[in-house]
Amino acid sequence: VYSIHLSSSPTVVGRFVKTAEFVQEEEQDKIMFRSTFGTQPGGADAIRNVFDVRLKNLANTTSVAWGRGKHARLYALFEAGLPHRLSLDRLDTLGVETFDGELRPGTAVSLGLGPWVDQALGFGIQHTAHPHVDIVGRRLVSWWSQILALEGKARITVREW
Repeated sequence: VYSIHLSSSPTVVGRFVKTAEFVQEEEQDKIMFRSTFGTQPGGADAIRNVFDVRLKNLANTTSVAWGRGKHARLYALFEAGLPHRLSLDRLDTLGVETFDGELRPGTAVSLGLGPWVDQALGFGIQHTAHPHVDIVGRRLVSWWSQILALEGKARITVREW
């Protein structure tokens, strides 16, 4: 993520979004997690990909700044995961945004057998990487979804803040 500050002496700040998976892979200096696209764990770990439903949150699709003053927020978004909140000034990664617990990290699937089963299996909810900022109404319009595997349906929730 990059931020450009225009002033008498312009500056550019650039940072990697430090998702939990990014930090672990940096520490181990290897690819450890699956993702929707790109390089997957290989070698002796390749067979693990078949049984591991967890996805690496890349937080790399888009970013959105929303709100004003003390309510201002900056999010790094990914198609198959939850947003990551960043500091506005230094672009430091502040953590996963669950919108006061409404969203759960994990692959966007549910078996419908209860939240504890979903959590144990690494299932959660995905937040769109393409929300709409309504500048007239000063609202963020967004949605998230989860596949209900045993019902053959999808649950989609639209929310405005």
